[in-house]
Amino acid sequence: MSDLIFPTLDLFLYDLRDALNLTEAEKQENQAKFRAKLPADSQFSDPDLETKYLELLPRQKYYDFTTANNTLEGYYYPVRLNDTYGLQIDCSINNQTDPQTPDCFARLRAEIEWRLQGERAILGQTWMLSGCLPKTSSKSYEYIAQSCYHVFQTAANWSQDLQGVSTPESSTKQEKDIAKSGDKVFDKGANWSQDLQGKGSLFGGEVFELWRYQPLNQANCHVIIMIFPDQASMEKAAELYTDWMGLFSYRNKILWAYSQSRLIKNSLVNFYKQVEANQRLINDQNASGFREQTIAAKLDDIQKSLDNYTLDLPKLNFQNQIIEINLFNYQT
Repeated sequence: MSDLIFPTLDLFLYDLRDALNLTEAEKQENQAKFRAKLPADSQFSDPDLETKYLELLPRQKYYDFTTANNTLEGYYYPVRLNDTYGLQIDCSINNQTDPQTPDCFARLRAEIEWRLQGERAILGQTWMLSGCLPKTSSKSYEYIAQSCYHVFQTAANWSQDLQGVSTPESSTKQEKDIAKSGDKVFDKGANWSQDLQGKGSLFGGEVFELWRYQPLNQANCHVIIMIFPDQASMEKAAELYTDWMGLFSYRNKILWAYSQSRLIKNSLVNFYKQVEANQRLINDQNASGFREQTIAAKLDDIQKSLDNYTLDLPKLNFQNQIIEINLFNYQT
């Protein structure tokens, strides 16, 4: 049997609150997008002050919920981490004594995604599955974790999990091809041996990290599975939720910034190619005796491409700085 006691699913998701190049209107829009992920009657408060960590439900800290049939329970926990919004949504089986099958993680995921109503994380997200073993369990930690992962990923909607991917009619063929390639990779369901990136131990239990990532379409699926020997060790690990909130924030910001840097790099390459193409046309026109007005127009196009190229270079450097800062924080 692969049963677990008190199976719990946590989603840590992150949105951009502020940045150097954002206007006040854009900042307010970011806040509204994050606020939309919370219940309408939650007492959200985001004062305009400098802080490293701020709980955004000061009167209650957590917003608890229970399903209508009382079988699931959980809570929302929104915070601000410097210039980033973070939200933990916790959902568990409302039964801390009877073993549950791994299938329950599909129910827990469905409940969380229903509560989000299609609202997606801007910077990224991390899923955490946890539970403790029954005393009579004879299966290995990894076998149970693998069973849970298979159920969890089978329930996944990869078309929603692809961060920032869209293929409108106005998209270029290259953009559509990138999105389609992401769909092909992410619709295969669980692949334990391919997705498993690391193992560890915590309070006598075992931790498994699984990950899929495609930077060009910002597809980032990060899953942590923790199996504990008893409920006491699981409760002790739950005390680290605020630490994980910050840790996963650094990780997701690194990947988001890297994805942004790849998009900027592609833009720089395209501008450079435009300059080269226009330069060749000018050379051909000089050899063929074309009119000066035509050459002047091409020179104007070259200048515009160079201006755009110059504007994008600092953006690339800025993303590199974001990566370096958050990588340092993540490693320390």
